[in-house]
Amino acid sequence: MAEAGVEQTAWLCVFGPPGLPEAIRERIAREVVAIAQEPAFQTKFRNTGFEPLGLGAAASARMYRDEVARWSAFITERGLSEKGR
Repeated sequence: MAEAGVEQTAWLCVFGPPGLPEAIRERIAREVVAIAQEPAFQTKFRNTGFEPLGLGAAASARMYRDEVARWSAFITERGLSEKGR
């Protein structure tokens, strides 16, 4: 990917079903962020090559939308498709 001039990262997010009540979504987001900030969690992730960010719900949603847009553009610009396999 680097040869193609593309920066590639890996990320993990927690998703819920459509229509999840806001209070539940926010509670899950707070709990996930709290876990991601625990030193033992951060050490374990860093030892496997990840950098835990512990983003909240809104920041995670923005990151997800940005990544979908970025990779959609990458695929379109290069004329890639499922049929090209």
